[in-house]
Amino acid sequence: MRVLIITEKSFEVSAIKGYLEKLPFKDFDNTARLDFYNEPSGNAGAKRFETDAKKNFHFDLIIISQKMKTISGLMAAQMIAAKRGIPKPPMVLLTELMDANTITEGAKAGIISYLTVPYNLNNFRDMLTKLVDSLTAKEEKRRLATLKKVKEQGSTVDTSELAKKLNKNGIAELERAKIYAPWNIKPHLAMARLYMEAGDYKTPIPILRNSIKLDFTNKEPHKLLRDCYSKAGMAKEELGTLKKLLTADPKNSELNGKVGDALLREGDFKKAADFFKRSIAMHKPEDSKRVKARAHNGLGTSYLKMDKGGTSGKLQEMAKEQLDHAVTVDPTMITAYFNLIAVYRKMGMEDEARKIMQKAVKISPSNSQDWLDLFFFYIEDKDYKKAKFALSKAVKMEPDNPLTYFLAGEAFMRHRMFVEASENFEKSVEMYPSEVRAYNFLGICYRNRGENAKSIAAYQNALKIDPEDFNVHYNLGRAFINGKDFKNAKTSFETALKLNPELEEAKEGIALASKGR
Repeated sequence: MRVLIITEKSFEVSAIKGYLEKLPFKDFDNTARLDFYNEPSGNAGAKRFETDAKKNFHFDLIIISQKMKTISGLMAAQMIAAKRGIPKPPMVLLTELMDANTITEGAKAGIISYLTVPYNLNNFRDMLTKLVDSLTAKEEKRRLATLKKVKEQGSTVDTSELAKKLNKNGIAELERAKIYAPWNIKPHLAMARLYMEAGDYKTPIPILRNSIKLDFTNKEPHKLLRDCYSKAGMAKEELGTLKKLLTADPKNSELNGKVGDALLREGDFKKAADFFKRSIAMHKPEDSKRVKARAHNGLGTSYLKMDKGGTSGKLQEMAKEQLDHAVTVDPTMITAYFNLIAVYRKMGMEDEARKIMQKAVKISPSNSQDWLDLFFFYIEDKDYKKAKFALSKAVKMEPDNPLTYFLAGEAFMRHRMFVEASENFEKSVEMYPSEVRAYNFLGICYRNRGENAKSIAAYQNALKIDPEDFNVHYNLGRAFINGKDFKNAKTSFETALKLNPELEEAKEGIALASKGR
């Protein structure tokens, strides 16, 4: 940031530099730097501004002292404001006395902020924070006012194209605004909203992650990030959410298949089979073949899971039929081949199993999802070495997808592999710091690893995002019990019970905490 200081007092130059250099710019933006320039009078400052601008050298901020011998700071600001055709940076006036006239005339001259003498470090931080607030609000107001005016005039201008242009310009302005106070969350959120308005849900993800680092307890960036990951297909939708989406679009083949997948993971194999059947029945010629193949594979897997004892020839035949359909529809679906091998082995058909294996080993998965499916297959088969290899391939192909880590964490946790599970949940929350379930599961993993303090911290992070989650309150209570903090344990159990009066485990927890005192 290039800062022009206009004052005749050398001690004031030193003080301004000192305060600005102490502000934590680099804590929030490691590329931030401050370059200072100073002029000893209003006339010299105005001339320096114009001369440098003609050389394409522009200042980002001008700080002017009101009390000078030649002309006042306000007059210097007016001279700068009068320069035509030159972009004006924000100007700050240092003054001993604030009055209505100074504010009125200052606003006309482009003074955006004021600092009253004597000032301190907090005054400078607050001034810059408010400056960014002002610039952010001004940009949003300007964009909306332009769109409104065009609509009211009934112009023939394509408003969608105009909105795109305004959004692009708005993002550029907000990027510039960030430099003044990189600790201020508002321009980050404003930029994210502009990208999302334009239908871009991937670009704002790192912006929102950074917003959450700036203020973890602010609910808005968490909400926006959840929307982005959901729209980008990188969030695990709850079964209830999927069913609601399906109610609005009951003939959607892909949604029916997703509900089937969720039920399959939860162990409700019969209901899962019903939804996979619907997915197949609802599939249209224009739909993706992969969707249909996944539905056949899911249905075959459901029949396999129903055959718990491995003795039902009928279920095995039904599974084989569906898996055959899956590899016919999509010959690259390697997980269907492996499921077929499992069926043939159950049926005692080793020769057929070997033939399928020969086909399968020639196929190298070409996308992250197929490798992830292989991971699930191997981990359920308790072949943990191959499972970890498949997961590493899935991650390598799509390293920035938190859903891969989340689903892997769930799978490891089901197998009580808490070290591997926690490692994956840690990566998941690093990418997706708004996922309450990941923090909750991470807390469970830490607790099972005997790392009670880390467990408590994970649960507390979850509650900062969603303080109404009774499961997290209950789990937090259990962690407090482990740490013999019976007072906080009782409070957590009572909160869980208040949020869910039918939670019997919370009642038992209260009794246990009361005994421990």
